[in-house]
Amino acid sequence: MEGIGPDDPRRPGPGSRPSASSSAGRRSAEVGEALVSFLGALPLAAGLGWLLGVPLSGLALLPAAALASWAAPTGRRVATLVPAALLVAGAVALSVAFLDVSFDGLLYHLPAVRALADGWNPVLDGPLDRGRSGEIFANLYPKGAWASGAVLASTTGKMEAAKALSLVWPLSVFLLAFGTLRPALESRLRAAALAAIVALNPVALLQMFATTADGAVACAVTASLLLAVRLARSWSRETAAAFALGLVALCNVKLSGAAFAFFTGGAALGLAAFQGRRLVLRTAALLGAAAVAGILVAGWNPYVTNALRYGHPAHPVLGAHPIDLERGQTAADFHTRGRWAKLGASLFAECSNGLTRPRPRVPFLFSPAELRAFASWDVRFGGFGPLFSGALLVSLPLLAVLLRRGAPHRAPALVLLAAVAGMVAINPEAWWARLAPQTWLVPAGTALLGSLSTSRNVRRIASGLLVLLLANLALVSVPYLFGQAVFTASARSQLAGLREAARREGPLLVRLNSFEGSRWRLEESRIPFREVESFEGRAAVVLAFSQAEVASPSGSPLPEAGTAARIAARALAAFGVNGSAIGLGPP
Repeated sequence: MEGIGPDDPRRPGPGSRPSASSSAGRRSAEVGEALVSFLGALPLAAGLGWLLGVPLSGLALLPAAALASWAAPTGRRVATLVPAALLVAGAVALSVAFLDVSFDGLLYHLPAVRALADGWNPVLDGPLDRGRSGEIFANLYPKGAWASGAVLASTTGKMEAAKALSLVWPLSVFLLAFGTLRPALESRLRAAALAAIVALNPVALLQMFATTADGAVACAVTASLLLAVRLARSWSRETAAAFALGLVALCNVKLSGAAFAFFTGGAALGLAAFQGRRLVLRTAALLGAAAVAGILVAGWNPYVTNALRYGHPAHPVLGAHPIDLERGQTAADFHTRGRWAKLGASLFAECSNGLTRPRPRVPFLFSPAELRAFASWDVRFGGFGPLFSGALLVSLPLLAVLLRRGAPHRAPALVLLAAVAGMVAINPEAWWARLAPQTWLVPAGTALLGSLSTSRNVRRIASGLLVLLLANLALVSVPYLFGQAVFTASARSQLAGLREAARREGPLLVRLNSFEGSRWRLEESRIPFREVESFEGRAAVVLAFSQAEVASPSGSPLPEAGTAARIAARALAAFGVNGSAIGLGPP
C-alpha cells in the first residue's frame, strides 16, 4: 500500500530527471496534503479562539489558511494552494445546491453549527440548555466538524455551506491516494481507479451532502493512514504537518475519532520502525504534538470538559454512566447478539435501513429494490453496497495469498491491516457501516496491494476485484445522487409553497419538536413564523425530512412535501423507466 519504497530500482536516481508519473503524483499529493492541513487547521483555529475567549466567525478562515499555507511546499505554494482553494470553493457551491435531508443533520448537527455560529463558546460558556433533545449531542460530542461548518456558513451566509467539508474530505483522500500510487503504477487510469475506490468509501459517498460526521471519519482515517505511509517513505515538513493536522481533525469529528487516531498513530510508528530508530522518535514526537493540539486545544470540549463533568473524556459512550445510543435501532434480539455475529450478519445481508433485523442473501445476487436504500444518507444492513459481500469473498483469500507469498510491501501491509482490524474490533456496533467505515478498506486495500504484485495472475484477480468494487460504487452512487436531487426538489417545492402562504396570511405557526435545523431552514427561506405550543385544532403539515410541524394562522391547508417516491417515479418515467421495479409505484 505504500507504493514504491525508497530503495526500489524503479525509483529515479539522485541525478535523474523525474518521470511524468512521479511529477503528476507529487502535484496531486501536495494538493491533497494542503486540503488535509486546512481541514485540521479549521478546528484548531476555532479551539484556540474559544480558549482565548474569541467568538467563532468567518475570520477563523484567516489563521486556518495561514497554517495551511505554511504547511504547503516552499517554492510551490501558489501552485498548491490555488487548486486547493478552488476545490474548497467548488465544494461550497455544490453543497449549497443540495439540501441536507438527513434526520441527524436537522436534529442536532445543524443546530450545533448554528449555536457555534451565533457565538456559543463551548469552552467558556455553560452547556446548551434550551430543552431540545438534540442538545445532549451538541454538548457532549466533539465540535471540530461543526466549528468548520460554522465558519463556512458564517462566511457565505448559507446554512448548506456547512456541509461542504463532507465533499472536501473525499477529494483530499483521492488526491493523496493517486499521488501515492501514480509513481508505482504504469497506468494512470489504474492509479485513478484505485484512488477512487479508496476515497469513495460508501459511508462517505452517502454523506457527501449531509452534515453528519461518519463520512468525514471514514476519510480522515484513510487520509491519515496514507499520510503515515508517505511519512515513513519520505519525511517532509509538508507531509508531517498534514499528518498531524489530519489527526487533529480526526479527533474532533466524533468521539470514536480519538480511538481511531490512536490506531493510526500506532500504524505510523510501526511503519517508521522499518526505517530505523530515528524516524520512530521523530514520528513519536509528531504524534505527541498532534495529541496536544487535538485534545487540549481543538478538543478541550468535549474531552477535558467531559472528564471534569462526568468522569470520562468519552462520555456518554464510555465511563461510569454510559448511554446505549444504538438501542432501538434494530430488533431487540439482534441487538443482544455478539459483536462478530452482528457484523457478519450485516455484511452478508440485504441492503436496507429498516429497524428490524438483517435478511441474509447470496453474495453477488441482489434485488433492484435494495438500491432504494442508497437514496438515503444511512443504510443499516449491507451498508457498503450490494456487491460488497461478494468483494469480501474475493478479497479475503487473495489477501491471504498476497501475505503468505511475501508480496511486495507485505510488512507495511500487515501493519496497516492490524490498524484497520483494531478499529473495527473495538466497536461493538461495527455491523452498522457508518460506525465502522474502515471495513471498506479491507477489499479496497487488497485490490491496491494486488495491483502492486509481481505476479501477472494476482494482478488479474486484483483487476477483477477492482472492477467489482467500482461496479458496487456505481450501484451506490447513482440512487444516492438521484435521491438527493429528488429530495431537494421536494423540500424546495414545499418551502416555496409555505413562503407564498406566509405572504398571504402572515407569519406561520410552527412547532419544531426539537428539529432546530428546521428553524434555520425556514429563516433562510425567508418564511416568517412564530413558535407555538399548540395549533389549537388547526390543520398542520410536517416540514420535509423532519418532525417539525407548520400550520397557517387561519387554519387553511398548507402544501405538503411532494412524496419523494412519486417525484422519483415521475422523473424516471420521463426517461422511459418504470420505477415499479424498485418499489416506487405509479408516477
